[in-house]
Amino acid sequence: MILKSEAYKHTVDSVNTFLESYFATQIEAAKKVDASYERLWQTMRTVTKSGGKRMRPYLTTLAYQLSPDNDKKRILPVAVAHELLHTAVLMHDDIIDHDLVRHGTKNISGLYNDLYRTYDGEESLHYANSAAILSGDLLISAAYTLIVNSEFEIENKLDAL
Repeated sequence: MILKSEAYKHTVDSVNTFLESYFATQIEAAKKVDASYERLWQTMRTVTKSGGKRMRPYLTTLAYQLSPDNDKKRILPVAVAHELLHTAVLMHDDIIDHDLVRHGTKNISGLYNDLYRTYDGEESLHYANSAAILSGDLLISAAYTLIVNSEFEIENKLDAL
């Protein structure tokens, strides 16, 4: 089974390490802007790490191994971009579906709904969903940035984008 293979486990470990480093950098930069922006990035990290099989990055790296240039470190940012894009879509999907939980834990809307519980019921959820929309948008932008900053030639980057 794929999920038990050493190649899969190695890829997931690499993706999780990259994600942790990426979020640490973003949180540090956000701290210089505002405490609420820092909290948003911390929450995005928590939600991104809360579940998922990392199948998309694994399939990205697996497909890349078929190319003549199959340096796994080179493809890693693109594979992580795929994961961030997927996570962003899920954040937006949860708003559409009125979900406050994903993978058995609170999603962005759920966490921010708790944070804003002092507001009137609908106001709390409105602000929470606004945070989730912004989070998804930030992760979409992050995915594009990772691809643009990857070590591939411009033609490959444009194809990936």
